[in-house]
Order: sequence, then structure tokens, then C-alpha cells
Amino acid sequence: MLYTDGVTEALDSEGEEFGMANVIKAIQASASDGAAGIITRLTDDLRAFVGNQPQYDDITLIVIRKKMSNDTTDAAENSGRQIR
Repeated sequence: MLYTDGVTEALDSEGEEFGMANVIKAIQASASDGAAGIITRLTDDLRAFVGNQPQYDDITLIVIRKKMSNDTTDAAENSGRQIR
């Protein structure tokens, strides 16, 4: 997964950052759902965390799933979702 610092540095109403711990938690909770599932979970968690706070930085996520030699599905899943 690739992401910009706007993900980890997004602020809630108390001025607390989303942080790396929340990123890891979202990835672990959704890893079995593939790349699109990770993006969905992370953006949902991020939205819930920041609430109505203004966004001061860009938020970009790229999740890539490696195709295994015995995997018959597509090599990558594409899911473009706008945070705000």
C-alpha cells in the first residue's frame, strides 16, 4: 500500500492525528477483502475519524494485490474513491 501523509496526519475535532496505528488496524481488518476492500475500510475509518473537520492535505491511497502463480483472478483490483 502506498499513501500520502494526508492519511496519517488527518485530524479529528480534538486535533489528534489518524496515525499509523489506525492505518495498520484498517489493513489488518480488511486484508482478506482484497485491494478494494482495504481502500473501502480505510476511507470509511478515516471519514468516521475526521468527521466534519476540514481537510488540509491531500489524501491518496494506492493498494496493489500481487497475483500469485496459482491465482486465476485479475492481477490487480482498481477502486477509485474520493474521500471528500
